[in-house]
Amino acid sequence: MENNSNGFISVVATIFLLVFSLIPSTYAAQTLTLNDVLLSANSYYPDILAAQQELQQARADRLYAQGAFDIELQQNTRARTSGYYDGLSVAQKVIKPLRYSNAKLFAEYRISDGQLPIYEDEFVTLDRGEFSMGVSLSLLRDGDIDKNRLALINSDLNVDMEELRQETTINNIGVQAAIAYLNWVNAHKQLEVYQSLLKTAKYRHNAIQKRVILGSSAEIELLDNEQNILKRHSQVLNAENELELTSIGLSMYWRDQQGHPKKPSAEIQPPKLNDLAADIRIDMNTLITDALLQHPEIQQIENALKQTENTNRFHRNQLLPNLDIYAKVGQDIGAGSETRDGLDSFIGLQFSMPLERRAARGKLDKSTAKIKQLNYLKQGLVESLSGSLHQAHAKYINKRSQAEVSLRRAEITKQLEQQEEKRAEQGASNIFLLNVRQENSAEAQVEAITDQLKSILAGIELLGRAYKVNELYSGELAR
Repeated sequence: MENNSNGFISVVATIFLLVFSLIPSTYAAQTLTLNDVLLSANSYYPDILAAQQELQQARADRLYAQGAFDIELQQNTRARTSGYYDGLSVAQKVIKPLRYSNAKLFAEYRISDGQLPIYEDEFVTLDRGEFSMGVSLSLLRDGDIDKNRLALINSDLNVDMEELRQETTINNIGVQAAIAYLNWVNAHKQLEVYQSLLKTAKYRHNAIQKRVILGSSAEIELLDNEQNILKRHSQVLNAENELELTSIGLSMYWRDQQGHPKKPSAEIQPPKLNDLAADIRIDMNTLITDALLQHPEIQQIENALKQTENTNRFHRNQLLPNLDIYAKVGQDIGAGSETRDGLDSFIGLQFSMPLERRAARGKLDKSTAKIKQLNYLKQGLVESLSGSLHQAHAKYINKRSQAEVSLRRAEITKQLEQQEEKRAEQGASNIFLLNVRQENSAEAQVEAITDQLKSILAGIELLGRAYKVNELYSGELAR
C-alpha cells in the first residue's frame, strides 16, 4: 500500500513539474532593442507630440485660409413701418469666390411688395420677383494674386514646413534616444565584466585560504587577494551607479503606453554586441546628394523662399491700378409694370489708382531683400551640410578602425589571461601576475565594448546629420 502511495505522489509531482515547465517565467530576461526605444520615443516623447500639434495648428490655419473661398449666403430685408409708403423688399444672394482673378460668381433673387417711393425704384420687382446672376473679376490689381490667395498658398507651404519640422524633431530625438540607449548598453556590459572579475576573485579567495591553512601559500597572497576583492567590489559599485544613471536617462525615451518614463528593470537585458554592431557602408556621393535633395532644413528654407516670393509677387501686384469688371443678367417674372419685363443685362468697369504707393513699394523692397537673404542662407546651409557629412563619415571610419583594434587587443589579453591561469595551475606563476593578467583583460574588454558602441554611435550620428535616422527603425541597425 505504501509503495502505491509513493507511486501516486511521484506521478502527481511529475505532472506538476510538467505544468509549471509550460508556464512562461514572469522573471525571464527580456531583450530591449534600439528599435523598441526609437518606436517608443516616436510615439510618446513630449517634443514629438508637441510637433504633431504644431502640424495640426498649421492644418487648421490652412482650413481657415480656404474659408475665404466658401460660398456665402446674404439676405437683405427692408420694411417700412411708418409713413406714407408701405413697401417691403427682400433680397437673397449666394456668392461663390473663385481662385482666379479675384473672381466672384453670384446668384440673386429679389421680390418687393407694397408701394415704394420713386427714389427706391431699384428695389421694385414684378409680383413674382427677379432672378439674376453675374460675375465680377479683377483685371489688374488683385488679378494675378490677392491677399486671400496669398494666405491660401502660403498656408499650404506652412503645412509643408511644419511637416518638415516634425521630421526634424523625430530625427533629432531619434539620435538622442540612440545615444541614451547606447550609454545604457555600455554601462550594462561593463557591469557584467566587473561582476565576472569580482566573482573570480571571490572564488580564488577560498582556494587561497585552503592553501594558506595547508601551508602551501604565504598569507600575503590571501591579504593581497582580499584587497583585490575590495578593489573589484568598488568597480562593481561604480558600474552599478553608472547603470542606474543611464537607465534613468534611457527612461526619458523608453515610455509606457501612458507616455510615462519607464526605467529598465533588472530583467531587461541589452542584445549581444554582435547583434547590435552597425555596418553602415554608405556611398558618400549618394548620401550627400540625397541629403541635399531631401534635407528638411534645406527644404524649410526653400519653402520660406517660396513664401517670400509669393509675398513679393503680391506686393508687386499692389502697385498696379485697380481695374475691375462685372457683368450681370436678370429676369423679372410675374405681373406688373411692362418696363420691368424682359431680360436685363449689365456690364461695368471700375477704375482707381493711388497717386502715391510708398506703402506697397516699402513692402516690395523688404520682400526683395529677404529673398536675397534666404538664398545666401541656403547656400551656406548646403555648404555646411556637405562639410559636416564628410566630417561625420571620417569620424565613423576612424571609430570603426579603433573598434577593430580594441576587439583584437581584448582577444589577445583574454588568451594571455587563460595561459597565465594554466601556468598558475602548474605552479609556474603566482597570484600577482594572474591578477595583472585579469585586470588587463578586463580593461581591454571594457575598452572594446566602449569602442564598439562609439563606432555604432558614430554611424548613428552620420545618419542623423543626413536625416536618415528612420533607417534604424528595423529592429536592428542597418547592416
